Amino acid sequence: MLNALLEIAEQKLHVIGCETKTRKKAFNILVECLQNLFKHSNEHPNLQEGESTDIIMMLAGDDGIRIATGNTIDKSQMRPLQERLEHLNKQGTEVIRKQYQERLVDGKFSEEGGAGLGFIDIARKSGKQMEYCFSPLDDERLFFTFNVKVS
Repeated sequence: MLNALLEIAEQKLHVIGCETKTRKKAFNILVECLQNLFKHSNEHPNLQEGESTDIIMMLAGDDGIRIATGNTIDKSQMRPLQERLEHLNKQGTEVIRKQYQERLVDGKFSEEGGAGLGFIDIARKSGKQMEYCFSPLDDERLFFTFNVKVS
């Protein structure tokens, strides 16, 4: 299913006629966003088996491509996620590039099995501020929306 989704996204990026560089960056960011959804989403307890609250959108405009995601997370995940995104949003492109290289070299992996490169890579490739929001769902869960522009 993911392969089919990525193939459709790649075709759409060709159809809208954006520059090759923008198209490649958008596709790579889309892959990172999909990986984040797959690894970090927590389903809502009232959903039936096979149902999901995850969303992903790719919007093309005159000023570039916007990629937006949404997924359910535990409230305990909010603070570290918010701190990480705020930290990255405050950094310049050179600092982000350096953090990316350092993370590649240190070889440390998170509990989810990744090196923690996802948001760093998104910030590096987009060069733009990452927008996000946390909306309460119930006492234990939030809906996390994430939005980044690629041009």
